[in-house]
Amino acid sequence: MEKYYGVNIQKQRELLLKSKAAEGIIEEVITKADNAIGKSYEALKISEYMLFYKTGDRATFEKKHMERRYDALDLAAALWLTDNEKYLEPLEDVIFNILDEFTWCVAAHTSHYTGDKTPEWYREEVDLFNARTAILLCDIYTITKDKLSLLTKRRIAEEIRRRIIEPIKKKSFVWEKSNNNWLSYCVTGMSLSTALFGTNEEFQKLLPRFVGICDRYLGGFGEDCCCLEGGSYWTAFSEFLRTAIVIKDASDGKIRLLEDERVEKIAAFQTKILMNPEKIVAFSDSKSSFSFRPGCISFLNKLYPHKIHIPDLKYRSPIGSMGLGMIDILWFDVDYTPTPLKPLTTFFHKSEWYIARKKNFCFAAKGGFNKEPHNHNDIGSFMASSPDGKIPFGELGTGLYTRQYFEEDKRYTILNNGSQGHSVPIINGEYQQFGMDFCAKNTTAGDCFFETDMAGAYTQGIIEKAVRRFDISENGFTMKDTFLFSDKTETFIERILVSDNPIVSDGEIVLDGAKLTFDYQKYTAKVITIPYFHHTGEQKTATFIDFEPKNKSERVFEMKAIF
Repeated sequence: MEKYYGVNIQKQRELLLKSKAAEGIIEEVITKADNAIGKSYEALKISEYMLFYKTGDRATFEKKHMERRYDALDLAAALWLTDNEKYLEPLEDVIFNILDEFTWCVAAHTSHYTGDKTPEWYREEVDLFNARTAILLCDIYTITKDKLSLLTKRRIAEEIRRRIIEPIKKKSFVWEKSNNNWLSYCVTGMSLSTALFGTNEEFQKLLPRFVGICDRYLGGFGEDCCCLEGGSYWTAFSEFLRTAIVIKDASDGKIRLLEDERVEKIAAFQTKILMNPEKIVAFSDSKSSFSFRPGCISFLNKLYPHKIHIPDLKYRSPIGSMGLGMIDILWFDVDYTPTPLKPLTTFFHKSEWYIARKKNFCFAAKGGFNKEPHNHNDIGSFMASSPDGKIPFGELGTGLYTRQYFEEDKRYTILNNGSQGHSVPIINGEYQQFGMDFCAKNTTAGDCFFETDMAGAYTQGIIEKAVRRFDISENGFTMKDTFLFSDKTETFIERILVSDNPIVSDGEIVLDGAKLTFDYQKYTAKVITIPYFHHTGEQKTATFIDFEPKNKSERVFEMKAIF
């Protein structure tokens, strides 16, 4: 195969080896591949797989599941780039290790486990991780097949047919009716597997299904093309891009998904949510630290010249993360040149995300509703960052993924997800509620303001109105909350998530990167610290300022932040 994902493989290899911009990527791949040589991998344990059902722990199993896949990618990429045979034997060993696994599907994605599933069901259930494994093996097969033994190539083909192609011919899957990031990963695994290891007849029969999945995926961004799952989940868009190439090639150029008008708008999402060169808006299940896929950015910049921010390579994701594919190398622009991040104000009118990137700081706030994909109860929440990457007003972002994290009755007891962990009011000691009906009202925005009524996020009747307004200048913002009490309203506390170690004095709080002022004659300011788990599993401490009115007649809270 001369071309793969629209790229001449041999020519790209030659260009990469001469590219100054690609030196860091090549060095990373070779270093990791060298570290993988000589590794041995124990069989994945069913006892660790079952921990998810018993305790909710998914990390113990998934860490080992992912390690061998990262190593396989690095070894394959190093073999392709260097043509050094020292990588071949360890590559084939780890490939066989993956092929021998009982299932490529992780326990967290078989949560409807009842104990009566057959071994075939586990092997043939196409989930996100199963699809990603197929993508990985397809990539490895294509770029190293002139080196791999005939037995290895035949085993790859056999297992992909058994675990992907035959199952999708027989049945559909629950996730196909959704509109989230799964669609992008899964359809890539399905379409690529069928294109490489299926027959043309099989691919053409499945083609309408692949196109339909892609359409549902694009539709999941809504009419304003905002990724409600969170900025970190936008990276799945890169998988859609390569599916579009696979489908275009397999349909002889007749089906051109990249010409869908939604694609360009979705492509710009990451540029819009950048707060500064190293931080992004961290609403929903997203991290605030910025990392990007250099292959995806290179591809999009070629598709839409001068419309996509080209970040500095020091913020790129490690090669192989997320999609586990080769596109970060195959699509990488060998003349990669970063561009400056420009001021920009964006309002996603349906999702009600607002981002004002000014010269001296960036501000973001949201309205929306409390049943979004990867939902947090966070109507009215906001964050702000300084140009040097400090976040004096933040979001905790993604927590540690466990079984409980995705169980509705437990999810919002977790600090990251419940409104108790966001910069929103606590009314009568109660937090915001989960559900489609708990939504913001009368949300409006302009170049220098954002306003929304948060009352609908709380138990019905507990308060009549809770209007939050932000006025934004070039150097900071003013937040003003105006409350209209009902006969059930007793108290309110303004909770604001801030940077660690705030210095509190009368009417002034010094934060890392900003200064906050408030009326200390009307409100007390109490520092609260609460432990929580980061997505990585690391335990951290969140710092809040709880502002409480000294007089119960207070109906307005105002604070001003200067950067």
